[in-house]
Amino acid sequence: MIWIISILSLIAVWLDRTAYRRIYRHKRGAKMLLAAALTDNLLPLIILAVTFVLPDNPPYIAKISAWIMWFYMATVPTRAVYLAFRIWSRRRLWHIVGGIAATTMLFTLVYGTAVTRTDYRVEQATLQCDDLPEAFDGYTVALISDLHVGSMLSPQRECRRIVDIIDSFDADLVVFCGDLINIRIEELTPEIMDILGSIRSRDGVMSVIGNHDTGAYIEDERRTPEAEIERLRTAQHDMGWRLLDNESIWIRRGGDSISVSGISFMPEWHDRRHAGKMFDPDLSPVYTGIDASEFNITLSHIPQLWDNIAAEGKADLTLSGHIHSMQFKVPAGRRGISPAKILYGRWSGLYRERNAYLYINDGIGCVGIPARIGACPEITFLELECDRK
Repeated sequence: MIWIISILSLIAVWLDRTAYRRIYRHKRGAKMLLAAALTDNLLPLIILAVTFVLPDNPPYIAKISAWIMWFYMATVPTRAVYLAFRIWSRRRLWHIVGGIAATTMLFTLVYGTAVTRTDYRVEQATLQCDDLPEAFDGYTVALISDLHVGSMLSPQRECRRIVDIIDSFDADLVVFCGDLINIRIEELTPEIMDILGSIRSRDGVMSVIGNHDTGAYIEDERRTPEAEIERLRTAQHDMGWRLLDNESIWIRRGGDSISVSGISFMPEWHDRRHAGKMFDPDLSPVYTGIDASEFNITLSHIPQLWDNIAAEGKADLTLSGHIHSMQFKVPAGRRGISPAKILYGRWSGLYRERNAYLYINDGIGCVGIPARIGACPEITFLELECDRK
């Protein structure tokens, strides 16, 4: 993401300087406006420098940084588009076209914050599963991911709406695929824990650890990832959730059973969290005691592990999050168009290979800026059907 911002900033700097020389140079206050524009272009670097110098990254700093980035996205791309038309042609028609294009971009960003950010969409799918026991035919799973509660503008109200939607499914199982918090565990206030702890399903709520859950974005060196994960485990236990930390459990219906496994995001994976493919971590301890013939659901925050999971020959259904469709999606085609497609081979929705399924949930919260452009927050409802009936 930072390289995309850097390229955009360089283009914007060139456009601002070119516009100053060709159009605004002799107008009153032109130098002051140019200085303001160049400073605006450098806001992401300024944010990085400030956060690097600060001894810690408390929630209010994260929120201020997010809104500064929002201001950057509201001004730099829109100004760049308008100036591109002004520089390209002196005809008034093209100036008007540039103004309309810039205004449309600004409106889209504002809409993404005010509307799309909390426009929760329910995606439903029925999966035909070869190894699913007949006792589990019709078994339903509600999937959510990436709440990032610290990034929410009205956490209690937003979490209550999410819980109401989940409970309306009357699902057999609810799963959460990581990134419950944005920066630190203090985001989980008692009120938020009470709301999330009220989720109801017949087999409870199961969850895994995401990269934001490990304390990786806390700069205070006195707080270790191990301690942060333990605090998260305690908080989820108090909420009534079952955190699967590189382990598996069994769900039984009469004499039949299915297994649910959870893969924790490891702190040492942090630098590769956005890589298209992962290295080869040893996942065998996750599946201890699981027979290859039994039906298995695996929760993994990062979908890039699907090839590694498939190599274990265990998971019939893998559920993930993490990518958010990079909070930008144009509704076109089966999955839409998103820059996430450039970085990831699998980035949103349902995939099927080798008689196994992967579902990547688009998440609910926001990272970077408090906006979702087309990539609506998602709550997924899956129904499993026995294909041997």
